[in-house]
Amino acid sequence: MNVKILKKWLVIVLLLSNIYVWHLIFEFYFLKSSVNFLNVFEGDSALIINKSGNFLIDAGRRNYVSKPLSLMLPFFDNIIDVVFVSHADSDHFEGLNYILDNYKVRLVVLNDFENDNENYQKILKKIIDHNITIISGVSNTIVEGFGFKTEVLYPDISDLSLKSTNEKSQVMLVNTVGKKILFTGDITDKILNKVVNKWDIENIDIIKIPHHGAKNTINREILSQIGVKQAVISVGDNNYGHPNTETLDLLKNFNIEVFRTDINGNISIK
Repeated sequence: MNVKILKKWLVIVLLLSNIYVWHLIFEFYFLKSSVNFLNVFEGDSALIINKSGNFLIDAGRRNYVSKPLSLMLPFFDNIIDVVFVSHADSDHFEGLNYILDNYKVRLVVLNDFENDNENYQKILKKIIDHNITIISGVSNTIVEGFGFKTEVLYPDISDLSLKSTNEKSQVMLVNTVGKKILFTGDITDKILNKVVNKWDIENIDIIKIPHHGAKNTINREILSQIGVKQAVISVGDNNYGHPNTETLDLLKNFNIEVFRTDINGNISIK
C-alpha cells in the first residue's frame, strides 16, 4: 500500500472516530434521565442518571458493578456524584472498592459507622483517604438536584443501635423520571410496614423489593398501602431460595409487574 492510500485511510478512520466520539457526547448531554437497576448478580446496585449528575444506590459484591456501569456511562464520564450505601452487607457495599479506584466520587451517604465488619471498615477508611464528604443517611436526610430528589425515610438515629444490619437499611423515596420509587435495602416487612405508615406512603410507581425477594420482606398491608404498579427484584444465583415463592405469589396476587435482574439483566426506566 503506497503512502497516499495509507494517508487516505488514516484520514477516514480519524474522521469516523471523531464522529463516533461526538455522537457519544451529544447523546450524553441530551439524554433522558433514567433509573437503572444493575445486574450485579446476588446483590444490589442502581444507577440514576440525570442532568444533575450520577447517583449510585449500593454497589453490589466484588467488582460486579464494573460491567453494567461501563454500559450505562460513556467512557469520558467517570464521576459518581453521590453514592448511597444502604447498609453494611458486602453484597451492597463491596463494589465501592472498584468505584473508588475508577471513578471520582463526590459524596457518600451511609449510616452504620460503627459496624465491625472488617471489609466495611476498610471501605470507610478508603472513603476518608480519598477526602470524600460523608453525610449520615438517617431519616429526613434529603439529596436534591434538577429533576431528582431522594429522601431518607429510615432509620432514625435511635435505630442505629439495632443489632441486625438488615434492620438498619436505608429506606429511601426517590422522585425522578416522573416516578416515585421506593428503595428498601434489605429491610424486613415488620419495619417497612412501620415506615410506610409513619410517612403515609402511597401511589408508589416502583418498589425495589427488599432483600432480593426473601421471605418476610413484603406483605399485604404494605402493598395495599403503597398501591405500587411495578416491582424490581435484584437477585442472582444463590443458595438462599431468593426470591421466595411466597413473595412472588403475593406480588402476582396484587397484579404487580415484576422485573428481575437474574432474568431481565440490567433494567432501565426512562
